[in-house]
Amino acid sequence: MKLLTVHEEGGVDRVVLESRWTEIAQDPRADWRMTLYNLDLGRRYCEWDAPNREVVEQILRELGITWSDIVEVEVTTGSRWRHWTV
Repeated sequence: MKLLTVHEEGGVDRVVLESRWTEIAQDPRADWRMTLYNLDLGRRYCEWDAPNREVVEQILRELGITWSDIVEVEVTTGSRWRHWTV
């Protein structure tokens, strides 16, 4: 299942944030794929592959990371559609 976590957490130091990523990347329960973020706005969007939402919630709770939403998503890319013809 592909999930997107939404985090709204202002004032997080970049070093603290990146130290969390090391722990997240090593957790075998789910695969953290990437994070898109804007530290000035205090917003992060993280892509996960996980068996279910509860696993991601558990990982975030254990690391003390807050989130505002977790949604199931699908992926498409521009390159996938670039050569599409009718």
